[in-house]
Amino acid sequence: MLKFTTLVILLITFKTSFCNLPVIIIHGINADAGTLDTLAGWIEKSGTKNVFPLNIYNNDESFEELFTQLNGYAKTIRNITDIYGEAILIGYSQGGTIARAFVEMTANHSIHTLMTLSGPLAGVYGLDDLEHLLWKHIGTKYLYKICYLSEVQRLLSVCNYWNDPYHQEEYLKKNIYQPIIDNVVAHPSSSQYKENFLQLKRLILIGGPGDDVIDPWQSAFFGFYQNNSKTVSNVQQREIWTDDTFGLKTLNDRKAITFCQVAGVTHKNWVLNETVFDKCIKEWL
Repeated sequence: MLKFTTLVILLITFKTSFCNLPVIIIHGINADAGTLDTLAGWIEKSGTKNVFPLNIYNNDESFEELFTQLNGYAKTIRNITDIYGEAILIGYSQGGTIARAFVEMTANHSIHTLMTLSGPLAGVYGLDDLEHLLWKHIGTKYLYKICYLSEVQRLLSVCNYWNDPYHQEEYLKKNIYQPIIDNVVAHPSSSQYKENFLQLKRLILIGGPGDDVIDPWQSAFFGFYQNNSKTVSNVQQREIWTDDTFGLKTLNDRKAITFCQVAGVTHKNWVLNETVFDKCIKEWL
């Protein structure tokens, strides 16, 4: 009996010490790591010893174009995984598209599980809380004229995932970020991006119709507006899925994707709502 009890204690100790992967969290736009304190606290209470809310590209710096940010995030994430090995990567809001792009662009990335909280994964055609930037004076309808200028693409993060359904020709030709990571335009790293993405063991996509910023909210699940329309196609109806451009369908065939929808959560509350944590995050840590 004593030997059995000792064995059980050893197994519990092993699970607690070795099975909880470190968690790395990327904040959203116009924010900093402090906005992640509540989420990080819940993760720590769940038994994860090493939680890293990344305190870079804060506030105004979060508006820098995304490839610049990705270089900085990649170095920081690598510094962590070089020490701890495999990790869970969580991206909130703009941090979701950054986290997703990091996985695609990084060979041997050491990310076991990718979670995104209301990330603009398919792009956006509206960001209500940022209308004080360009929207107020230009309006959503005409913003493509500014966002798809090469100078602006290399300046402003929001324009990197601005996906105008009424001007898809310009989007595909002039957007230097979203069509590339979606693998819907030719580029030299296309096959490598897909290979990297498929190194994930698990993908958790979190979002819901109460989001008041990401437009459409289904972008959190890779859904988006149809061309020349405000009708939303879910991800299974889109080219990125049917042609499996970067590996989503393959990952789903492995039963490695979870779509976790929670109603009634506004954008700022995805990292503050304990129901979201309990329902969508906790079991995957």
